[in-house]
Amino acid sequence: VVDLDAECCVPSQEERFKVKIANINESGLSFTAPMGITPGRKIRIETTLPGDGRILFDVKIVWSGYFEKNGEYRSGAKIIAMDADHNEKYLRFYNAKIATLSPNS
Repeated sequence: VVDLDAECCVPSQEERFKVKIANINESGLSFTAPMGITPGRKIRIETTLPGDGRILFDVKIVWSGYFEKNGEYRSGAKIIAMDADHNEKYLRFYNAKIATLSPNS
């Protein structure tokens, strides 16, 4: 579980909105958003990783829904584009998070 603030935009539009990244894996992430996002939609996400700086990447929404219990919209997305330097930072952050979950740490 992660708790990262991020800002999103639709690359072909000026529309920007804030999200909270909740979970990540090597190829995707889930986040809460102020609205539902249509599956198939492509968006750009910008966030700052603790100790590693800002990263920017493009995702494609795989699923989205309203979670009444929490009163929030959640979306899952697959990473479809990220430059090599940002990908290295992202994977370093992901691996550090995994290491903290390991029973041997």
